[in-house]
Amino acid sequence: TIISLYIFIPWLGIYGGAVATLFTYLSMVLISGFLGHKYYPVPYEIKKISLTILLTTLLCTVSFMLMRGNYLYNILLVLVFISLIYLSENKEIRHLLQK
Repeated sequence: TIISLYIFIPWLGIYGGAVATLFTYLSMVLISGFLGHKYYPVPYEIKKISLTILLTTLLCTVSFMLMRGNYLYNILLVLVFISLIYLSENKEIRHLLQK
């Protein structure tokens, strides 16, 4: 963290601190993921996870850029998101609720 702060703050000012923190945390996630996968592989559903992250990012961007302050539309977007997640995870949700 300290090294990335020394690199990014003189270049970007206060935003450099944010970029340095982002860079540091991203590095930790990648290293932890690599080492974790090496010693304890978990079969993640990468396509499903990536699609969920992409959909979340898209809906957040639409909400922030186009519908700021319009709570009714934002609630509608959340309901659409929950519905899409339910449709894609229907079998797992039913299985968990039966336990």
